[in-house]
This record gives sequence, C-alpha cells and structure tokens, in this order.
Amino acid sequence: MTVTVVDKKEQARLETAPGAIRTTETGRIEEDVRQSKTVREYWVRAREGAWYRVSADQYRAAEIGRELEICK
Repeated sequence: MTVTVVDKKEQARLETAPGAIRTTETGRIEEDVRQSKTVREYWVRAREGAWYRVSADQYRAAEIGRELEICK
C-alpha cells in the first residue's frame, strides 16, 4: 500500500518483563530482577487521516508530502 505522508511521530514506552524464576542453593524459589527496556514505535499519518505503524527504517525514510510504501 502506498500513502502520502502528512505527519510522523515517534513514541517510546517502558516495558517491563518479569524476571526468571530460579531455585537458590538452599531450595528457595526466587524471581530474578525484572527486565525493563524502552520500546520505540514509529508512526506515519496518511493524507486521509489514518495512522500506520512503520519500521524504524521506513520512519527515517519518510518525508512529509512524499509517498511511502507500507505493509498494512
């Protein structure tokens, strides 16, 4: 699908994954430290107003007023 880009935005959110469960030497079950990471999402808005999530490479290549081929 090809859209004409009229706007673009980058969003970041913090995602926390539970830590692994392990058994200590004494037999206790403990949870390892939770893993937190920043997840980035890239969006472009088409002329008709719909927002489409795109890859980082597509986002960098997107130019306002130009057409961009995206997978829907």
